[in-house]
Amino acid sequence: MSANLISLFGGALGTLGGLWLTSRLSETRERSKYFREKEAERILDLEERAGFALELAFEQKAGEDYAENFKDLMAQLRADAGKFRRYPELSKATKQVRHWCSCIAADRYRRADVREAEREAETALSKLLNVSKTLRSQ
Repeated sequence: MSANLISLFGGALGTLGGLWLTSRLSETRERSKYFREKEAERILDLEERAGFALELAFEQKAGEDYAENFKDLMAQLRADAGKFRRYPELSKATKQVRHWCSCIAADRYRRADVREAEREAETALSKLLNVSKTLRSQ
């Protein structure tokens, strides 16, 4: 009788331990999935900001002050480069897009030729999109 109680108690303890372990693994998996989804959202937001900043730079008119939202986007892209430092390639691509957006806007303001800067900006944006796509698919 004592052996039956011990084996019954051992079985119950094993079942409870298994349930606890499964629960912990499931929670860890869910947290990891949530983190990946949030990170993918942040990266998509960065892509949108970079593309919008480039469009605003292309629309800069000679002699006109920079649009307030362009200044805000440049500040956000600067912050994004810091926020995504854990992904060095993405941070670097963000800095390049920001740099070329600033160059285009400044050249347009001064009525300078912007064709080379526009090509470089498009290349930088393509690189950012490729890096972000790679990160989102991981």
